[in-house]
Amino acid sequence: MTILQQHARRVRLIPCLLLFSSIPAIAGTFESTMRRYAGYTIIGVLTITGWRDADGTGEDGAFKGCSYGRIIIFEGNQALRCTGYSYQYAYRPDAIVLAKGQSFKMVVEGDVYDMEN
Repeated sequence: MTILQQHARRVRLIPCLLLFSSIPAIAGTFESTMRRYAGYTIIGVLTITGWRDADGTGEDGAFKGCSYGRIIIFEGNQALRCTGYSYQYAYRPDAIVLAKGQSFKMVVEGDVYDMEN
């Protein structure tokens, strides 16, 4: 094997080592994140079809995050109300809806929103 071939082999090995060395960190982050949602039940995966604010403004098809009191509308005319603020843009994204008693969470592309019925 030439020196060049040995070097190329080492270069290909480095990304693999970096990936495998980061797996425990990723798993630990996932576990600590999921602990916050212990006791919640997934009640549905729903497509967001639009939103409406109290002043009547809104948009069909787009999701632009949450503002206090914003109504998020899902397929089948189901809806939840935002209880916090966070901006995100997505077109007709799927939302995972979690419930624990009267507490609701909505997860859209990894971002978590506090909601109420």
